[in-house]
Amino acid sequence: MKMRNTVLAVLVLFCFFMVFAQEGEKILDYKTKIVEKETMYFIGITARTSVAAEDGEEGKISQLWGRFMQEGLMMKIQNKVSQSVFGLYYDYEFGEIEAFTVMVGCQVGNLESVPEGLEGFTAPASRYAEFTTPPGNMIQVVKDGWEYIWGKWTDPESKQRSFVCDYEEYGESSMDMENAVVKLYVSLKGK
Repeated sequence: MKMRNTVLAVLVLFCFFMVFAQEGEKILDYKTKIVEKETMYFIGITARTSVAAEDGEEGKISQLWGRFMQEGLMMKIQNKVSQSVFGLYYDYEFGEIEAFTVMVGCQVGNLESVPEGLEGFTAPASRYAEFTTPPGNMIQVVKDGWEYIWGKWTDPESKQRSFVCDYEEYGESSMDMENAVVKLYVSLKGK
């Protein structure tokens, strides 16, 4: 199981990297709906990175996923609300730098007990566009999903994107590497 989680983490990270490394737009049919989420709490490990860093040799996302899985950090997190693992993206900085914070972790009921070496993050109550990928190869479905979102949902005025917190949820449906279904969430403005 530990090896499977490590492989899963590396593949997920590779997929996110590939979104920034390749150009082109694919039009796929995603199950999309608007959902309301209450305030959510997450515990995990974080890094500050940028689009340029992830596109080059200085990327931190794959290292973060690898560390999370290899060190068994999921087991250190108490009060989990599910067995899903999350990749979160927040604190976006646009313009010349295009930086953001990434967290790999688990959703918890509260942040009362954050283990040493881990960090807590509070995602405020918000509306989200929930994208459910079609089943397929884990790397490809996540890569295609983010290409679709960044290609179709980056205009904050027409699509109401808030850039407060976006995230990927890797639950039970994503465990089959060749038939994975992953949920991607994009925070939206207002009600």
